[in-house]
Amino acid sequence: MLFISVVGFLAIAGALIYLAVFGIMKLNNPARKLSKKKFYPLLIGGFLAFVFGLSWQSGAKADLEEAMESNSVLEAENVKLKGEVNALSEEGEAASKEIETLTARVDELETESAEVEKKEAELKETEQTYKTGKKEMEQKIADLEKEKTSLESKVTQLEGQVASASSKQTAKTAASSGSGQAASSSGKASSAGSKQTASSGSGQSASSASSKQTVASGGGGENFANCTELTAVYPNGVPSSHAAYQPKMDRDKDGWACER
Repeated sequence: MLFISVVGFLAIAGALIYLAVFGIMKLNNPARKLSKKKFYPLLIGGFLAFVFGLSWQSGAKADLEEAMESNSVLEAENVKLKGEVNALSEEGEAASKEIETLTARVDELETESAEVEKKEAELKETEQTYKTGKKEMEQKIADLEKEKTSLESKVTQLEGQVASASSKQTAKTAASSGSGQAASSSGKASSAGSKQTASSGSGQSASSASSKQTVASGGGGENFANCTELTAVYPNGVPSSHAAYQPKMDRDKDGWACER
């Protein structure tokens, strides 16, 4: 240590000063003797202290240099670590920004997912409404079909009734016309002679009988004997739904009697 070296140096200097003073005093007093108890302990002790201090100081200096070198290494490592810390800080900031971006994206995706779920629910509701409406429409269509069938049946019945009334009217008209012709023929036959009268009377009787038969047939459900009688009233024949239709008059079995 420096303090011990200084103390040793001072002890050596004191011993040398004592020796110099003793030499001067020896000149004045030759009989004077050197005090060994003062000189040697100072000289030897100072020398030892000085050497020990120097050696200790050398070791301390080496330690100091080593410590300074270690400090330099540590400072370099500290600088390196600071650089790494700064780099990590920058990476952390970048990661934080990326996390914020990802969080915002997650929020957007959650919002979009909620909207998709809402639309899906609306579509399911619309589909359910469509199915319900479809069933109602099918039921209405079925009801309308039944109503249509019923109306068609009623129309067919009305057509039959109209045709029957028309045939009856035609039969009455034919009967009235036949009676007028018979009366006219009877008058002419009476003015021409008895033979012609008899002949006309026979024709009148036949015509009257035919007219009565036609009227009777018209009033009894239009039961014509053959197609000749039927086409006299219905020139185009009658369908199977008509009251005057008879299977025996439907030659080709197509549901239409006495057609041309």
